[in-house]
Amino acid sequence: MTSNPQPPSPRPPPQLPFGNSNTFRGISENFAFHSSPESFIASRIQQWQAQNPSALDTRAPIRAKILNRNVAVVSSYRQIEQILNATDEDGEPPYIASKAYHELMTQFFPPPNLLLSDGCPHAKMRRGWDRRMEAFGSSPSDPHSSLSNAISSFFSDGGCVPLNQPVNLYETMKKLAWRVLLGSFLKLSPDDDEKIFEEVQRLHEVLLRGQFSLMPISVNTRFWQSPRSKGIQAREKLQELIMQRLEVLRSAGSEAPFAKIQEEDCIEEIRDHLLMMTSSLAVKGLASLLTAFFLNVFLFDREGVRVADELRSLDESGQTEERSRFLKSVCLETERLSPPIVGIMRRVARDVLISGSDSGTDTLLPAGWDVWMYFVGAGRDPAVFGETCMSFDPSRYMKDAAPEPLGFGAGPKVCLGKNFLRDIALLTAETCLASGLSVEGEVSKPGLKAWLGWNEAPPEQWAADVKQLPTQHPTAPVLVRFLRS
Repeated sequence: MTSNPQPPSPRPPPQLPFGNSNTFRGISENFAFHSSPESFIASRIQQWQAQNPSALDTRAPIRAKILNRNVAVVSSYRQIEQILNATDEDGEPPYIASKAYHELMTQFFPPPNLLLSDGCPHAKMRRGWDRRMEAFGSSPSDPHSSLSNAISSFFSDGGCVPLNQPVNLYETMKKLAWRVLLGSFLKLSPDDDEKIFEEVQRLHEVLLRGQFSLMPISVNTRFWQSPRSKGIQAREKLQELIMQRLEVLRSAGSEAPFAKIQEEDCIEEIRDHLLMMTSSLAVKGLASLLTAFFLNVFLFDREGVRVADELRSLDESGQTEERSRFLKSVCLETERLSPPIVGIMRRVARDVLISGSDSGTDTLLPAGWDVWMYFVGAGRDPAVFGETCMSFDPSRYMKDAAPEPLGFGAGPKVCLGKNFLRDIALLTAETCLASGLSVEGEVSKPGLKAWLGWNEAPPEQWAADVKQLPTQHPTAPVLVRFLRS
């Protein structure tokens, strides 16, 4: 005798994201988010769980009022995938980047550019830039390439890293990132063009301060100038310097990829993309990735053995392919747990439903809302990464089933420099390991350990130990010593 199967329970109707829409709380919400996105989001998830103890999906979108806008903060891996890959029948996305970033970016990184374009215009522009980036991805680890030479020189005896002396790891990696990005895209080196190199670096830092100033107005008087106004002036000067640099490279017959201007190219578009690629924000993002990666490679140990020692053991036993896969796995696991940026934004162009879990509630995102995708939460989503989602597992990405980390986005607008930046991280670690360098130090802050996935800590500890905006890095210096065996 067989029983009749029960029909599946109907899904509940879609709901707005959980949270408060009180405009008067907007100011406090702004400061709470900017103080610590992790604490802001985690506290609201915990409140939601307390009010819905029987719910299975603990990654429901959270509603907030930030900069006087309705914001849905999404930290589910699968929902972020839905958003980043969504397109309408005409090929246009229902989530718009240009409108979301307009106030923050337009005056500092003028369109047309890949960041502030969507749909078909973005796809057309992207094809040209993918071809340009191929030159960077062809042989980044070639020992004779300029990139490899710059990294080797940085860590060489008498280079930029003193041996057996305490150095701030993040500041050291930021110094390396400036050399790598300005050297790769503009062929600028402090050894050859120190004055221009330092001026470009200084102007980019002024631009960043203006971009993220808490006073979003441009004031320029005889006695006082607002940070935003200074940032806009810095952008104008940088455009001039980059254009001059392109002309110098072209007249010298340089092989730099962006110095080869074709007739169909728009030189202003190339100039403004180089402005983004060499920005202080890009430098800080690369420095963040390198800092977390080096801490994981040289200071994390499992069962008393450090990752660097495991890598050297594989090298000594001739398991070069296994060693390469292991180092790449460490890099991807670092990106999963400690992405350089906490997330990205989109503006909802029309009412959209994003699906919940199999037994959960779909979420309605109304037209005009902002969607903030929180990569730190998505990388620790238990529905995707299982019971060990909060823990650093250096071998996780040696398994075929491990999902791609979202630190560089996904879908049609995935970061143009994703592979290039990963190559830089791998090449930097390889250079240090091959030259016999090791790193000694200690990660003592519990919030920093939680950011790396070495342990767990409450959100307020994250807020104390990790700066999350505009990029993620330790709040207090992590002092290490570079040693050569």
